[in-house]
Amino acid sequence: MSEQQIAKCLDGIVSIQAHQLGLRPQHKTLADRILSAADTKAVLNGKASAIAKFKISDIERKSAVTTTQALNDPLAFSMRPSIDPGATQPLFLRSLLPTFASDQGQVEYPVRTVFTQGSPAVVPDNTSMGQQAYTFASVFEPMSTLGVTAAVSKQLMSDSGAFQAFMQQSLLVDLAESEQDQLINGSGSTHYVSGLIQGATTWSNESPNITNQLDVIRSAIRQIQAAKFAPNAVILHPTDWFAIETKKGGASDDTYAAGGARYAGEPNLWGVRVYVTTQVAAGTFLIGDMSRAAVLFEESGPEVEISRHHSTNFQENMISLRATQRIALIIANSTALVTGSL
Repeated sequence: MSEQQIAKCLDGIVSIQAHQLGLRPQHKTLADRILSAADTKAVLNGKASAIAKFKISDIERKSAVTTTQALNDPLAFSMRPSIDPGATQPLFLRSLLPTFASDQGQVEYPVRTVFTQGSPAVVPDNTSMGQQAYTFASVFEPMSTLGVTAAVSKQLMSDSGAFQAFMQQSLLVDLAESEQDQLINGSGSTHYVSGLIQGATTWSNESPNITNQLDVIRSAIRQIQAAKFAPNAVILHPTDWFAIETKKGGASDDTYAAGGARYAGEPNLWGVRVYVTTQVAAGTFLIGDMSRAAVLFEESGPEVEISRHHSTNFQENMISLRATQRIALIIANSTALVTGSL
């Protein structure tokens, strides 16, 4: 039995005893788990060729917003140091997509390509019923690897609070931003994700043509609804959302066409939630029923590796961190997605 397995068993015994005594469990943060691991200690102590590797669970990935990381009370104010992550993208897309685990290098997913309606109806006895016909095809998508590296000082690694802040607010956020960008804009070329815009249906203009931004969005929603899907997301660039929100009723009408300055609800157009991000190009919109349009496959979560043996790390007393993740996106229903220009 390895040293890590023995430590895990002992931790389990302590947890059981604490539960029997009615003591509140002391949950380790992601940083505590990494810094207390034997592999990490080997890296920090300069053991030759030592590399520490960790899988990050969904709970740990979200812990920055679900706990304060206080020493005793998870709801109490903590004086642990923090790191300002700077400007970050709003992250929303992953929560809208059905997500499944995969340990394969390539994902195979069955997609219905043809459906013949059999006109179901009430029929009397001894009468033929309508027959429906289906045709399926297998879609294959290779897993794409996303990665980010960073060099941090050994002093940062010795401070659990600062390291936790760096992990949650910088390294993993950078990885999540890269993931969302690929999910939206991935070109589908070698090694890249086939993104939602790449797999979406192009918006068909009405006759006569319409140019008003609000009308264009409503027309795209209608196009998705006509395909028997229910759109739940409109994704826009901040410039386009500003133009829509500040659009006036007319040359002599100062009322706002979409809401107004005092509107306090969630941003939406025609009852569909609006998500604003610079990861969509200005002048482009993406609307979809995200629960039906695509399926996201991933390995068990981001993987973090730690090593001192890279470039001039030893000379400069630095530690290298690498966070990687493997994902694949399958477009299951392209007609549930519509993209176009405003």
